[in-house]
Amino acid sequence: MPETLFQLRNKSRTWLVYTCIICLLTIAFFGSLKDHLLGVDDADTFRNNIAINQDFSFFFSPEKKAASGRLVDELIMWLTYCIWGNDPAVFHVLIVVCHALASLFLSWLFYQLGSSLEVSLLGGILFLVNIAHVQTVHWISALEYPLALLAVVLAMHFHTRFVAERRPLPLAAFYLAAILCVLTHPVAAIVWPLSLYWAWIRGFGLKATFGYLMPLMLLLSLVLLFTLSISGTNTTTRMAMDAYSWRQLGAHDSASPFSLLQNTGQVLLWLLGRLVSAAHWYPSLLHQQAPWESWVGIPVLVGLVVLLLKNIHPASMWAGWILLSLAPFLPATLVHAGIARYLYLATAGSCFLIAWMLSILGLWLERRRAHVGRCAYGVVVLAVLVSSYAAQKKAEFINIYDSGRYYLSTSEAELGIQLLERAIAGGGDVLPLNDAYFSLIDAKLRHGSEYLPILHRAFAEMPDDLRISLLMAVEQYFNGDEQRKQAGEQKIRRLGVYAADTHQLTGFFHTTAIVYQHYGIWFSKHHDYDKALAAFRLSYQASPESTYTLRSIMRTLIYTKRYAEAAALTPKVLQSFPENQDLLFLSALSLKKMGEIDQALEFGRRAQLVLTQAIGKDPNNAGSYVQLAHIWRDLDQNAKAIEILEKAIVRLPAVANLHLKLGNLYHRSAQYERADQAYENALRLEPENGDIRSKLIINRRQLSRLPQIE
Repeated sequence: MPETLFQLRNKSRTWLVYTCIICLLTIAFFGSLKDHLLGVDDADTFRNNIAINQDFSFFFSPEKKAASGRLVDELIMWLTYCIWGNDPAVFHVLIVVCHALASLFLSWLFYQLGSSLEVSLLGGILFLVNIAHVQTVHWISALEYPLALLAVVLAMHFHTRFVAERRPLPLAAFYLAAILCVLTHPVAAIVWPLSLYWAWIRGFGLKATFGYLMPLMLLLSLVLLFTLSISGTNTTTRMAMDAYSWRQLGAHDSASPFSLLQNTGQVLLWLLGRLVSAAHWYPSLLHQQAPWESWVGIPVLVGLVVLLLKNIHPASMWAGWILLSLAPFLPATLVHAGIARYLYLATAGSCFLIAWMLSILGLWLERRRAHVGRCAYGVVVLAVLVSSYAAQKKAEFINIYDSGRYYLSTSEAELGIQLLERAIAGGGDVLPLNDAYFSLIDAKLRHGSEYLPILHRAFAEMPDDLRISLLMAVEQYFNGDEQRKQAGEQKIRRLGVYAADTHQLTGFFHTTAIVYQHYGIWFSKHHDYDKALAAFRLSYQASPESTYTLRSIMRTLIYTKRYAEAAALTPKVLQSFPENQDLLFLSALSLKKMGEIDQALEFGRRAQLVLTQAIGKDPNNAGSYVQLAHIWRDLDQNAKAIEILEKAIVRLPAVANLHLKLGNLYHRSAQYERADQAYENALRLEPENGDIRSKLIINRRQLSRLPQIE
């Protein structure tokens, strides 16, 4: 029985009280996550849930969005959807509950593998509130990591029972639990070497241990191959495998085995350093790698090796756990730097070691003077919890920031702007503030919102940031008198010289093109078309390969009835973008407005050819049919547009938008009865669609009949 500070007993009452403490801490630390929204990949997860619900065979398809092959995680996600739907709050609560359960059962595993009860209980609490992996708990799509830890704990439990009892039933349960580990996350296959190591340090012979573990290795290898076969090509695992395949290593001198070994060594030191630097406190920028973290990793690695070599019980088991948990993620970290989830399993070992060292320190103080050790222990634990709570609340703003960045890429840009403003206001000291400000201002420009106050604030806080300075210079150029315009132009040139001197010229040209383009969007939304055209043209000068910018120029010219200027760009379209259907269509439209009907129809046919080829490659893409019909509609070829949509509906009868667009064309051609039928078909497919309902009502007014629409 190891010496302890507190005489805790392994009784059900102790574990009941401990469970209540875990629940209270979980609510205090993570209760606000129920109000958080989606992050990167979460929308793909939600789309997968819907697709699987429509056809369960899709569950095993590698064509799923972000298909990971982690079937346990995906199954639980889908079952949650079946009960509560795609509600972000429910999924955030789900991952928090799984994290709390992982913390609870991890403390139980600490005790089962030979630790004292007080170290085990503290280790579980420290894992619950650890900051190094806290972003994992904030991210719906990272549910697999708490589930993987739960699976590993379950497998280790059955393994210890088998070793103690040597009966076939615990061995069978161990095998099943180990398979469950791999189906939850491939990295959870570390349960095999962990089991081997634990049996060895407990004094069991390697021959006997290999006897029952080798069949499991073969079985887990088959399961791993199966999960890889149903995983998509865009997962981090596949990216790492592709980047560091022997073919890639042979193709690039810079990617030699030696450089790979060197890079993985540096990454290992960084990850080990992060286990300490962000354990229960918040470094200045959690999203970045600080150079000193690798230096911190060196003594951490030395300490782990000493624990392993000297086989110091029970710490050596968890030293091995840390290294084994990190090893599979080393190649992945080289291709994807979002490391919080990579630390999740490893922090189980680091939290145990912290609890173990605190216990040793407390016992040492207690021996020197009565009650001092207990008091010091209590004060340190309380300080760690307070520090962790403060850091956790700061970390929430990174999740809000990431969520805001996600929503900016969707149709809910206004929500993304609100989230970014909230993140900057509450967590400016833990965010990449220059990126946050630039993203926010850029989004406001694209959305047509008031951006000047935030731009002035960003420039006041970061006057030396290249992108913020560029935004301010472009603002001066467009929105001031002649003197301010010249000053802005000169500043832009100086920034270009600075970018060249600091080897940032390529990125500077790209950013300049984006800034001009988005200023053009802002001016268009505010109906200042002269400035919009000037901004778009400057953007096109900086990035002449941008089809979006050229399209914006032509649209603005056509909208402002400068047809001759738009038509003058048609040779550029043919020369540089002969297969861009949007530019071909705009060329046709501008020529039509100029009275050049034959040329307009020729461009229309070119656009039709491009879209027909696209339809041939993806005949189930309804958008291509709609776009093709719109081209002929705007060239006053209604009959041809109607024919295209009628053929599309034969192929895709369940797409409501095709019926709606066909109804619009019939209505435009005064074929009101046919329009009525088309709108009816669309409404039957999407009965809650208000746009379809309103079009149906308007069309029936044309027919002089107004029946009640239920």
